[in-house]
Amino acid sequence: MIQKRDTVEFLGGAVKETVTWAGTDYPSHLNVGQQYCVETVEIHAAFTRITLANTQGTFNSVHFRVV
Repeated sequence: MIQKRDTVEFLGGAVKETVTWAGTDYPSHLNVGQQYCVETVEIHAAFTRITLANTQGTFNSVHFRVV
């Protein structure tokens, strides 16, 4: 489970329908393999939204892994 202040790696693979369903932003400006620091975590029943330090947007946590 991703937590605040975790370092995560962006995995890519974002599907617009999944992004829209979760109410998150499409991560077109993120780079696959790049590491980011998690700023906030918002847990819901079927998905988790995260924000990243120094990065605009809210993202579905399924596109990241903790490193």
